Amino acid sequence: MMLSASRKPTHLAIHAPPAHAAFRPRILCASDLSSKSEHAIARALQLCEALAGRALLLHVISNNVPLRLAGRRADRAQDALQWHARQFAHLNVKPELSVRIGPTHATIARAAQSWGADLVVLGLHRERPANELTWSTAERIAHRVRRPVLVINTEAKRDYSAVTFVAGRDTSLGVQLADQYDLFSAAHLSIVPFLPLKERGTLALARWIESRDAARAKELRTSVDRSVQQAIEDAGLHRMGVELIGGHTTPRALMARIRKGKRPQLLVAGLSRNPLRLRSLARLSALSALRTRVCDVLVFPEASARGTLHAPAFTAQSVAGT
Repeated sequence: MMLSASRKPTHLAIHAPPAHAAFRPRILCASDLSSKSEHAIARALQLCEALAGRALLLHVISNNVPLRLAGRRADRAQDALQWHARQFAHLNVKPELSVRIGPTHATIARAAQSWGADLVVLGLHRERPANELTWSTAERIAHRVRRPVLVINTEAKRDYSAVTFVAGRDTSLGVQLADQYDLFSAAHLSIVPFLPLKERGTLALARWIESRDAARAKELRTSVDRSVQQAIEDAGLHRMGVELIGGHTTPRALMARIRKGKRPQLLVAGLSRNPLRLRSLARLSALSALRTRVCDVLVFPEASARGTLHAPAFTAQSVAGT
């Protein structure tokens, strides 16, 4: 089901050049130096180049090996990081390099905190399960560092062709974060609206009475659609030409939708520490995307994300004025 705005949507750029010019992000890219993690390094350095930011390339060596062996691995890792940096010598970005020893997610988190990273970029590697950067690693890093984490599953040769937002309680938060890092300058935007408990109950009631009173069930669904539409318009997203994905959306349906599109694509989802939201649509969709590797994934802790925004929050009025 698709919802349409009461006013005709127009594709207006909401990027704010003065804000982007002032915001020079510090982007940490953690790599296991596998061939597949090269995409993460490429995407991180390209973002730094576009936003005039700073980059740190990090490799973590497990602390479960003898110290002498860890030292030899550290020397080889330093050489490998230097080689990767030379592949992007044509960029203005001159990344800092770091090799550390310790547990993967905890060491990445400590490095991000001590360096003051604004964004953490990870590359997945599945051949060695004990060392791979899995969803649980991305989630723990995001919560510990209180910064967004971008997990790269696809090639970084092109800009994203489509970005799908699975909205949380703050409808526009994920959009503003992605915009801050210039992740959808020419992409088709889709959003799965967040449904509060009241609206979810209304839809459940509509399904329950549909066989006995189809007209009343339709009225209930229409009222939910109006509520969702109002939230979208209050956030100013209707003026961006955003496609709204409604109905009973599931992670599997979202993955099928992404597979049909042109690559590369990005899924943006908020995280919550609330145990009651462990099976939220946003979290399960991100988990599904990471397992199937159909797209890149940007996850962020909702509780602290507002404090990471460096550009002014946009509303219906601010978007209309751009």
